Amino acid sequence: MPEVPTQPQPTSNQKSINWKRILIIAVIGAVVIGVGVLIFLIIQQKEETTTPPKTPTPSTSDKVGVTTNKTEYKQGEEAQIRIKNISSEVRTVYRFDFGIERFERRHWSMVRVNVCGCPGVACEAPESYSLEPGETHEIMWDQEERTCEYDDESGFKNKSASTGKYRAYIYLSSGSTMKKMYSNEFRIK
Repeated sequence: MPEVPTQPQPTSNQKSINWKRILIIAVIGAVVIGVGVLIFLIIQQKEETTTPPKTPTPSTSDKVGVTTNKTEYKQGEEAQIRIKNISSEVRTVYRFDFGIERFERRHWSMVRVNVCGCPGVACEAPESYSLEPGETHEIMWDQEERTCEYDDESGFKNKSASTGKYRAYIYLSSGSTMKKMYSNEFRIK
């Protein structure tokens, strides 16, 4: 009877590599990672494409324009905010001159631009100034976020504004109340 060649059987010291099992594990791992990346990208895209609430425009009685000189700034670059009275009447704007809001997690949140409201800080009541018809007032924002953290050597600790979508606002006198007026949206990249 002819001898049939046989493959050597692994001994207890030799273990054969099961390539089929390794391939299955690699495919499953790639699928799990791919699904995770896909979910991450979908979540990021939804956050980016979510339309924020429309910035209110002045009513005919308000007629004060709040704009920035650019719609995109580099991180650390000063942002110029212009307040212009486009009505035919004198308008009153309240100090502290302005505020900043950042769009994050599908809503607008305040960015602290001064230390008023921090514990132990005495701030004067808001003053106001008048804008004659056609008059413009300019404010510069240094892209610094103020914190209430205080260090005896360096004073209040600040941090640079992060990248993202922002808008400025002012308070305008509207009869006996203050009305919040928003600028155009701008990005810090």
